[in-house]
Amino acid sequence: MAGAPRLVQGHGPERMFSMAGYWRGGRAARVPQSRLALSGLMGRGGRLPGARVCGSFIASLRAPVAAWRAVPSDGLLTPGSGLRTMVEVICGFRTDGGPWKSSAPMERRQMSILDIFWIYFILASLQPILAQKWLESSRLRLLRKIETRRGSRVIALVHRQETMSLLGFPIFRYINIEDSEQVLRAIKLTDPSVPIDLIVHTPGGLVLAARQIAHALKNHPAKVTVFVPHYAMSGGTLIALAADEIVMDPNAVLGPVDPQLGEYPAASILRAVQQKDKNELDDRTLILADISEKAIAQLKACVREILKGKMSDERAEELAALLSTGKWTHDYPLTYEEVKALGLPVSTEMPDEVYAFMELFPQPKQRVPTVQYVPVPVRQRGDRSQ
Repeated sequence: MAGAPRLVQGHGPERMFSMAGYWRGGRAARVPQSRLALSGLMGRGGRLPGARVCGSFIASLRAPVAAWRAVPSDGLLTPGSGLRTMVEVICGFRTDGGPWKSSAPMERRQMSILDIFWIYFILASLQPILAQKWLESSRLRLLRKIETRRGSRVIALVHRQETMSLLGFPIFRYINIEDSEQVLRAIKLTDPSVPIDLIVHTPGGLVLAARQIAHALKNHPAKVTVFVPHYAMSGGTLIALAADEIVMDPNAVLGPVDPQLGEYPAASILRAVQQKDKNELDDRTLILADISEKAIAQLKACVREILKGKMSDERAEELAALLSTGKWTHDYPLTYEEVKALGLPVSTEMPDEVYAFMELFPQPKQRVPTVQYVPVPVRQRGDRSQ
């Protein structure tokens, strides 16, 4: 890296335009019309369009440049330091004084270890941000592709640990009020005659937020389809119940919607209280039991209301009690076969685009991968027709 050139005075925007022949002495220059015609930049009188704008831009830089040169050269901003080198490269002028002249020669300086460190630090800082922006752009393009193919509004509700996390620790995500606000806004922006496709991948979350989303989906006049490529537990199941059709991967699962109070299921709190003498219980336990009873009744009524019109009232009441009163543990997986046996409108016709969309939500990288395989389709060796 020895002898690497560094940008010096005269290699800023003014030097660039002077070398191109479009700028001289702070004023727009006359340029041969043949050159402008070849470049497609012909303007009135042979002047470069936008030259006056460039002149104003360069003039606006002179005050910051003068202020910079007045800063004492000490600390991190000493000549030859990494930060000072970065500023010189970005701004295109020397920071050790001197006028801006296009005739200044190129000066060579030796790049130090600190310079290399600053360059590496900048690139390492930008890489996660650029990768995240690329993933977001790819997701939007794929959503638009699915919308065009299916003629619907596609909404994604995906809770997965992102590669960017706080201080290196993955951030666990769940359905919250912000999610419900965004989904409700997307539904509101959708014409009543346009179907809605909702991709759900979530461990659950707040009952309030999940109920708002389910209520909005149920009231949408056009067909609502919920896609579950992997799992939609708890609040995710509550949202799926509001759909006209649930499309699950053959190995995907739903789950019960029984309420949880802190670390304990509401149904378990009630059973524990019923097995003891109330005089032996403290006030906190009795309060939790009262809240648990109300929470179960509220979730049961909510499920019954969501299922109303999709099946008979008797069946809706039975299914609401089954899912909300704690028959199973809260993390019990309801497979496709079990969901179908419950009488819900479910199928396994999952579009390939949904799987491709989920691949754009990578898990945080681990030092030693726990699952490894060759990511290509495997067929019988004797099958040469594929």
